[in-house]
Amino acid sequence: MRAWRNLVLAATAAAIVGSLASWAVPTRYLPPSNKVKGWLWRKQPTAYSAQTLYKYIDGAADLYLAYGFREATVVEFYRGKSDVIMLDVYDMGRPLHAFGIFNSEKPAGAKGTGIGAQSYVSSNLAAFWKGPFYVKLSVVDGKGEALSALARAADMYLPASAELPVELRRLPAQHRLRDSEGYVKKDALGHQFLVETISADYQLGKATATLYISDLGMPPKAEQAWGKLRDFQAKAGADVVDVSDLRDEGLAAKDSSLGQLVASHQGRFVIIAVSEKASQAELTDLVKQVVLVREGGRGRPLPGNRPDRAPARPPGNP
Repeated sequence: MRAWRNLVLAATAAAIVGSLASWAVPTRYLPPSNKVKGWLWRKQPTAYSAQTLYKYIDGAADLYLAYGFREATVVEFYRGKSDVIMLDVYDMGRPLHAFGIFNSEKPAGAKGTGIGAQSYVSSNLAAFWKGPFYVKLSVVDGKGEALSALARAADMYLPASAELPVELRRLPAQHRLRDSEGYVKKDALGHQFLVETISADYQLGKATATLYISDLGMPPKAEQAWGKLRDFQAKAGADVVDVSDLRDEGLAAKDSSLGQLVASHQGRFVIIAVSEKASQAELTDLVKQVVLVREGGRGRPLPGNRPDRAPARPPGNP
């Protein structure tokens, strides 16, 4: 009986360890002790799942979960008696989600450093994203002169591409302002019906415009969102007019807070361009330039859409 009980306990322990290993970001994705000279692991890394993330970042856990968080591994580096830097590696599931959470936390005016796909480094914090991973390094004690070196080491060990998310290829490249791309999971432009929305800023002559592309998943859901957008503009007192030369459906309106607005419904997408100074014609031309391609790239049309030009390639990464 004792042997049987020991066997059951051993099997249970193995199952627990196996389940942890199945969701923890592998430690081989982390820079080892002394990869950056003098900086060592204080102890073995700690893993967090979607159910336990709040124990580590209680106030921010909901935001990470909203962006598709799957798992995280955290390791503490130390040097001597007074220098401590924490390294967090978050697996967000998809490059678009890692890109989104990075942008949501990036300080205004932060400049890229060439680490990962996009990055920034300050006196006490460094962050970058690469593939589905979002990486943060924070100074716990001491000075932050090793942040860049540890960030570059972390970049080396992550088995992922440093390319921008393929979804951003839907955004026209011409006149796009560098590093202006963005992504929000929900509530784009304050509308609950606009989800999975990528965006970028454009220079149209002397005017600046912002383009939003919301992916509703299926054409029927996009049609519902389109109807809600039209109803919102009408109820807000905007002078809504049809724009006939946009694919599927198009409208233009003077939004009380956004300025001139031009929008289009194409397949499973709702596309919106807004500007305080650009003309309706300029915004209409911008919306026409949107190219809807499959997530695998290669320029093939998505179901329900009829692009008539090759997909735009995104500008170079910082």
